[in-house]
Amino acid sequence: MTNIQKFFKELVPAIDMVAYKDPIIEHFGKDDKQGYTAVQLISTSAITMHFSEKTDCLYFDLFSCSEFKFDIVIDLLEMY
Repeated sequence: MTNIQKFFKELVPAIDMVAYKDPIIEHFGKDDKQGYTAVQLISTSAITMHFSEKTDCLYFDLFSCSEFKFDIVIDLLEMY
């Protein structure tokens, strides 16, 4: 299991959400534009992230119709 998969497996229940299937994780692109895109569908919407090891950039979006604790998300992002 990759760290990305572990992250989603830990995050989803930590914020009281329900995952829909396994996350979709792809690594693609060229040069400094390559990196990972990961999507975890949840019963109340989706979690998406895009990041690159080359540029150390992370773009993260968690959208849900349900409330969740933002601090839990930040703590897990920092841990991973």
